[in-house]
Amino acid sequence: MLYSIATKLPITIERFRQPLAQFVGSGDISNPNQLDFTIDYLKNAELKGGVDIEKLKKDCGVGVKLSNEEITAIILKQIEGCG
Repeated sequence: MLYSIATKLPITIERFRQPLAQFVGSGDISNPNQLDFTIDYLKNAELKGGVDIEKLKKDCGVGVKLSNEEITAIILKQIEGCG
């Protein structure tokens, strides 16, 4: 994922390279999909006037860790609520 950070960041958001690398290194961003979403989030936020790192963490789930069992339980609960 560090390679993705080095190659996917446009110049407009390359100042976020170090924080993103730290998030990946610490496991706070734990998969490529989450990294891609976070990069897209940064691109959009920068176009709208700037990035609040705390809001980015919340909106992109930085640092959120769920097991497969927890994810399954959440999905099942949502499905049951729709019926």
